[in-house]
Amino acid sequence: MSEEESIEELEEPNATESMEEIIDEPLEESEMLKIELMEKLKKEKVPFYQKDEKNLQIANISLDIKEATEILFQLLEEAKNYPEEHKEKLKNIPIWAIYFLGKIGEISPKLINSNIITTLLKVLKEESQTPQVRKIVIESLGKIAKNLEGKEKQRLVPPLIKMFEDPNSRVRGEAFFVLKEMGEIPKRYENILLEALKESLDAKEKNTRQWATWVLEERGKPGKRILEEHHKKRIKSIDNIEVFADCPTLSKSRYYPVYAFLLYTSANENLASFLNNNLRQVESMTRGNCLLYLLDYQIAEEGVGEDWKSSFDHVQFLRFKEYEILRAGNSLVYPIADFFGLLPRDLPCLVFFRDIQTKRPIVYRIQNSLSGYELTQEFERIFSIITKEVRKSKKWNTDPSRRIWSRLQLYRITRKVSITKIGVASHPTMEKIADVLKWLVDKVV
Repeated sequence: MSEEESIEELEEPNATESMEEIIDEPLEESEMLKIELMEKLKKEKVPFYQKDEKNLQIANISLDIKEATEILFQLLEEAKNYPEEHKEKLKNIPIWAIYFLGKIGEISPKLINSNIITTLLKVLKEESQTPQVRKIVIESLGKIAKNLEGKEKQRLVPPLIKMFEDPNSRVRGEAFFVLKEMGEIPKRYENILLEALKESLDAKEKNTRQWATWVLEERGKPGKRILEEHHKKRIKSIDNIEVFADCPTLSKSRYYPVYAFLLYTSANENLASFLNNNLRQVESMTRGNCLLYLLDYQIAEEGVGEDWKSSFDHVQFLRFKEYEILRAGNSLVYPIADFFGLLPRDLPCLVFFRDIQTKRPIVYRIQNSLSGYELTQEFERIFSIITKEVRKSKKWNTDPSRRIWSRLQLYRITRKVSITKIGVASHPTMEKIADVLKWLVDKVV
């Protein structure tokens, strides 16, 4: 099963036969009720609501909660034995059964709730289940977990931790999300969870590392202590700094013709709003030829700032490639600008550099009054220069860095965005760009 294994959306099966025709045997009244419910579950959207403490209604069928639970259990069990010729037609029935068990689990008495958890955990352990089924099981367990305490809650922790290693990214993500929302758990299992999250910080998959960070940020002081220790452990030298995500510039795992800091503060509302809504578009403009360092003005001590955090939550499975988000508030942006000899009035701006050993960047000032459309055009023009020179260099088999540098300098002059101390890193203690990064890491971590 591959990393990119997809999860299909729920669809209405294209069945021409009724359930009665498929089963083709005499039916008792209780069986007819089950068949009617199964027919309803074939629909894409099935209404559900609780009538009172003991009764509910699924798809216009009034049921006792206990009776409904038993029927759904039966549907799950019978799904294992569907004839091959009917499996495709009935594939959504076990999925909807799991969905409704989760809904019932939110409102059920403790005894029924316990039986539902047992059944769902059993389904989760079955290796033959599809990623779609595993994901909906975890979602349903998450709904039930909100009302659990003590032993009933702690029994969910080990199976969810096991899902950290699931080959499907959406299944892994759902497991992390449920644990993030779980709240307080008994200390023994809290320690087991913290240890598993600590190991996930070194996972091969980038999104797994990010999800582990989110959950640890929700586990109070012990979680934050693990994050602090992890960051310090990874910062061994200037050539191996990892501030927030993988840092290709410093780890030298990939070469870029040019790099750039994008400096702005909370006062630069137009640019901040544009980046928050168009980060992927800006990334695509670079064509992989420029690595951007974004200094997030909203970052607070507890973790990712609200603007970027909402972006991460929305594009949960996106693999960030051509930019890194460094954690920096307004109080750090201005000192960083000082390193480059910039004044507060020179922000926002792009600070280009060829490698971390240089001390002569190119500073390109961005007008604070530009609209979203104008910012799009501005970024497109800048990154088009880089892309054009990279294409030429491939044709001529040369290093594009020098030509890019000359073109950026010329473009800065022709656009009349020069700054008085352009190209001079004037901070008295700074010898090269690496000093800026090291200083930033020392402040952030």
